[in-house]
Amino acid sequence: MIATGRPYRASAMYYRELGLKTPIVNFNGAFVHHPTDRSWKTIHETISLPVVKDVVDAMQDFRLHNIVAEVMDDVYLQYHDTKLLDIFNFGNPVIKEGDIRTMLEVDPTSLLIQAESDSVDPIRRHLAEVHAEVIDHRNWGAPWMSLKSSVMG
Repeated sequence: MIATGRPYRASAMYYRELGLKTPIVNFNGAFVHHPTDRSWKTIHETISLPVVKDVVDAMQDFRLHNIVAEVMDDVYLQYHDTKLLDIFNFGNPVIKEGDIRTMLEVDPTSLLIQAESDSVDPIRRHLAEVHAEVIDHRNWGAPWMSLKSSVMG
């Protein structure tokens, strides 16, 4: 079985190459499904649009590089960034750039905040104080100081 923080589009080829016939866990547990058994109950937990818009609004008070939202195979970047495009382009997603608050039409599966290193702790405090009941957040590794948020389930 595969369990990963990556979206299904980034793990599907490994699933097929290994010949798996089991469920797969993606987006750190926010999307769990069984690619070869359509009768298996899919779990897809998302972050509500009002929460996402509130978070993006609040991020204007912090020093950050970018915000990325993912809706299954769609990727939304707040600002154009070639390095991030290289990372999120795996699996050939639809990629849109611009104000996430106006582009998103459905609840995203994940939200990534790429922040300046001195903003990470204040952003984490803000998320913990304001949205502790609806999102979980954690640091996402080097070379970028980022926070990955997902729904708490």
